[in-house]
Amino acid sequence: MSNIEYDSSEELATHFYDLNICASIHFLDLEKSHVAYSGPLNYDIMHCDCLEKRSQMDDGYFENIRELFLKHDDDFIDAVIELEENLNLKTYTLEEVIGEGDEFSHYIESLIDDAHVTRQKALEIKNQIKEEYEAGMILNESLLIRLAYLFEKPSEATIKSHSDTCPYCDMPIDDHDRFCHFCGINLNYDSENMFDSLMDTIKTPSGDFKEDIRYVAYKFLKLIDDGIEFEYAVRTIENTYNMTWEKLNGFLEENNYFNGEITEEGYEFILNHPLNYYEEFDMSCIDYTDFERYFYKNSDLSGIEICLNYLNQFSDDQDVQEIISEIKNYI
Repeated sequence: MSNIEYDSSEELATHFYDLNICASIHFLDLEKSHVAYSGPLNYDIMHCDCLEKRSQMDDGYFENIRELFLKHDDDFIDAVIELEENLNLKTYTLEEVIGEGDEFSHYIESLIDDAHVTRQKALEIKNQIKEEYEAGMILNESLLIRLAYLFEKPSEATIKSHSDTCPYCDMPIDDHDRFCHFCGINLNYDSENMFDSLMDTIKTPSGDFKEDIRYVAYKFLKLIDDGIEFEYAVRTIENTYNMTWEKLNGFLEENNYFNGEITEEGYEFILNHPLNYYEEFDMSCIDYTDFERYFYKNSDLSGIEICLNYLNQFSDDQDVQEIISEIKNYI
């Protein structure tokens, strides 16, 4: 609802509430006194004479709101900042939110039990949060927000009315926010540092896989899936591997893996890539290059079958036996 016509399907965000008309209010245009306000609740209608008060609103009412904000703007902002800084937020540890070692936290287990997510996807999200937290991209206060966001990531921003938006999810933020209240990212985290840390964590020794475009495509799509901005993902690939974006993009388009966002075929490619199995089952005790070569030579089998057949060659190794057991339990 508002005193002008606007797209009422668009979600708005605000810190302010008008007790007189029992409504959250948002300025669509402060200079013109254009105000959007929330619809009445049944309680407010029954106990606060909400409808009668709203029926008396006119242009002068909204002009008075405008004047009030212009006169006390700094006071209002200071009050909001003080309230947020003194908000008694519970500080969680990383282990409380994602679980210790190979275990899932009760938050994640409940999502799995309710069929909101598969164990494989839950493991991917757990690993992503761990990496982001250790890199300083998530604060303890925002760990649960980040967890919820990654389990149900919106396809696009649903609130578009703020001029300041989060650089990671495009949802509205205020300049005093320490972290995004939608995706949980630390807003003081330097994206250039993010790029440098990514370079350190995914860098491959010179010469390894540099001609295998499937490997590079997997790395690129994983960066995008993890929420890394497109420009940084491209820079990471071009600076780490002997691969131009033009060549990689040709491969992605030819197989319909990426068209500005990851396609269904792209997600299928990620799930069935040998590196995905190698990382998911923590096969770091074996040589990836040899495993990859074996994987593609036996591509007529399922990924799990290939993993088991390959590992059975080294079944006398205790570490390999544990991986085999894990895969069988996974099945």
